[in-house]
Amino acid sequence: MKKSPLLRGATWMCFSLAMWAYVGGAACPAEASDTTWIGQAGSVGDWFDPVNWSNGVPEAGAQVIVKNNGRAEILSPGALAAWLYLRNPEEGDWSLTLDGGALEVDQYIQIDGSGSLRVVGGLLKTGWLTAGYYPEDHTRIRQDSGSVEVAGLLSLSSHVVPMPMDTIVPAEPKSVYELINGSLTTERSKVGYNGYGVMRQVNGSHAVAKDLTIGGPRDSGISMAEPLPGRPVWGPTVMGPFEIADPLALRAAPQVYIPVPVMSDGRYFLEGGGLTADKVVVENSGSLVQTGGSLTARYLRIDSHGWFKADGGSVSLSAGLDVRGTMTVETPLFLTSPTGLFNFSNGQIDGAQKIFLDLGPQSLLILNSAQAVDGFGDVESEGLIHVKGSDLEIAAGRTVGHAWGQIDDHVRVRGMLRTAPGGAVDLNWGVKVEGGTAELGVGNVRVVNDRSGISEGQLQGQTMTIGGYVPESASEVGSAGMVPMVQKAGNFLQAGGRVDLGGDLALKYGGYQLSDGELHTSITKIYPASGGGKPVFLQTGGKHVTEILDIGATMIVGNVMVLNGISLAMGNQESSSAQYLMLGGEIEAGTIYVGRLNVLWQVVPASTDLLSSATPLDISGYDLPLLGDPYNCTFTIQGGKVRANRINVGLTDLNSSATLAILSAQADIQLAKGITFNESAVFAAVPGSRIVIANGTTELDWTGRPMNVALDIQGQDAAALSGLGNLALVIGNWPDQTLYAYIEAAGADKGAVMAGFVDNFVLGELAVGHPWDMANGGSARVRLMDSFDNQTQAELAEAVYVKHLFVAEGSTLDLNGLNLYYLSADIGVGATIIGGTAIQVPEPGAAGWGLFWAVMTLGRRRKGTGTKS
Repeated sequence: MKKSPLLRGATWMCFSLAMWAYVGGAACPAEASDTTWIGQAGSVGDWFDPVNWSNGVPEAGAQVIVKNNGRAEILSPGALAAWLYLRNPEEGDWSLTLDGGALEVDQYIQIDGSGSLRVVGGLLKTGWLTAGYYPEDHTRIRQDSGSVEVAGLLSLSSHVVPMPMDTIVPAEPKSVYELINGSLTTERSKVGYNGYGVMRQVNGSHAVAKDLTIGGPRDSGISMAEPLPGRPVWGPTVMGPFEIADPLALRAAPQVYIPVPVMSDGRYFLEGGGLTADKVVVENSGSLVQTGGSLTARYLRIDSHGWFKADGGSVSLSAGLDVRGTMTVETPLFLTSPTGLFNFSNGQIDGAQKIFLDLGPQSLLILNSAQAVDGFGDVESEGLIHVKGSDLEIAAGRTVGHAWGQIDDHVRVRGMLRTAPGGAVDLNWGVKVEGGTAELGVGNVRVVNDRSGISEGQLQGQTMTIGGYVPESASEVGSAGMVPMVQKAGNFLQAGGRVDLGGDLALKYGGYQLSDGELHTSITKIYPASGGGKPVFLQTGGKHVTEILDIGATMIVGNVMVLNGISLAMGNQESSSAQYLMLGGEIEAGTIYVGRLNVLWQVVPASTDLLSSATPLDISGYDLPLLGDPYNCTFTIQGGKVRANRINVGLTDLNSSATLAILSAQADIQLAKGITFNESAVFAAVPGSRIVIANGTTELDWTGRPMNVALDIQGQDAAALSGLGNLALVIGNWPDQTLYAYIEAAGADKGAVMAGFVDNFVLGELAVGHPWDMANGGSARVRLMDSFDNQTQAELAEAVYVKHLFVAEGSTLDLNGLNLYYLSADIGVGATIIGGTAIQVPEPGAAGWGLFWAVMTLGRRRKGTGTKS
């Protein structure tokens, strides 16, 4: 049965909700093994005594809750659980004490309310350990000795739930971990991330396999506790451009970046023992105060509004130091490393004269013009020393190695720039690789000039962004406080070499030109920036390999949005467009999208009531392209070779257009699964254009509708797809001869008359089987389908009109009860047409078409009677 777009959308939504409920239910703990502590409130009870539990002593797989202000005590090995919740309603004694025994919690331990945990000795193993969740939480963890092993994340953060901006903040909600002695190992640790968390390490060891994050993503400007002595205090951070019209409305033209009104305050006090981590990040509301012990990490970053105070102990960094906030040095600090990136240029250094640097030949030291080398206690460096504000040159024969951090000037690489294994080097102002190698690890490149590119050599990183909103000048990158933001275009020219991106190449404003060499990405996204950016990817040669080529995906469309109770009204935007122009070279893509709709946030039309603040919209950390109307994107093929699984063309339900244009009959286009034209698709093609669909598979979705439809037409505007009349659609070499390739019947069934070939989704040619590759199994099985109402009057029958029909020897065409009309045909010997009758429509001048076909096939066609039924 044919489904309308609305019905299909509703059906899919119901299915999605059902699957969500099913998966969510499956992830819940099994109720049969749940058990709750019922030991006497205020007293201590034995974990292994069944009388203390509502459903017996916990076993593996159990959900365990201790919340009645009693204390469970573990004195011997063998305590098990899958989920453990410690949530005493009132402050009192410890909720759980581990004293010489062993507790293994397979999934996670969650401590909230006034729940608490004390490890006197023994072994505690868990997947995650989370302390603090609600605004009123006052949670405690104290480790006197023993071992705590957290396979995943340790999180100390009370008040992680966003609240309306006028909410009265409870007094000092906090989660505290005191490490007196013993060992604590985690994969990641977060202290005060979107909440208030404190870690006090008196002795012992805290080993973090990956990241230690102190503080939240940005300073909300609301303090939940007294500032630490000596710590700088900052107010709210709001980046524009913007103007405040009234307390509840923030009008943006064209972009706004709004801190989430969630308070963050993370504090780590290192008084003794050893703290080791791969990466330590002191976020915008974080404080790391070291008065003793040893801090050992490959990389330490102090973000804007973050604070690191060194007042004792030792610091060892092997890959880098990046100061963007404040670094206060009270006692001599010695940093010695043969490699790495040490960037002091963006922060405030108090006590620089007490910093002593001894850097080796593969190091890079970056200062600003106010930080003379002699302003430090001593600087001994065999590596590069760079002053921020000019191009950074890495000359041939020079190596910056084992680096980790950020560079805010344009970089020219003729030598070698290498990151630490698993690390990242971010290039914030573009890069030019001229025969050297830039290996950035999981680092990112932002291109906001016209000097970036690669002529030979190699550039490897995680992402590259072309254009967008940046500070007015490179010298302001990383600066604290209010920084003027402007939109800058970027251009990247690849004339050779190889670019490898593990993540996205995102074109927002400007262009990427590929004339030679190879470009490899996970996703290539051509998304206009807000305010009418017009990004263009121009390929004249070279090879572009990507899993997804996404031309013109939109993220927000509408007039008014509500962000945590603040209305954001968009002004009139300049028309936006995204283009991919292919004049030569090769593309290998998993899927090509032209104009995909990708709505991530709820949008409220101007005529409707605003959402309440009870449904906050969190936009922190995301780029918001606020797109104008109309919005257009094109993929133009004028030569070269295209290889992809699918091409999907067209937005849905928008006053916009997505265009696929084949402007050269020599373009070599081969797809494994098919092509889809959605409701706003436009397709243009010159005579002789051809798309080959080969080596594909066909599966059915949960509704029984075929997936990977070879030709899927989901629009109602035949004129917009007029290029189909010049297209030869060839389906051949279908490997699984038990499956069919499907074609949507989109034309109005007007009968065997020439009027059916006018503005009616007409195909120039349908070739069932590959006439040029019969020796390699070029036969195919094709079935017509009618699953979309392509005609405005849904009751009209739909059919396929094709100028020339070719069915190769050994191939099968299943009409599936639908009508197919053709002007001329070649039916191979042994070819089969089933499910109806293909009907020829006499055409004036048919002899001319037959001559054209004879020339095109070079005598390969084989006339025969075939088998028709």
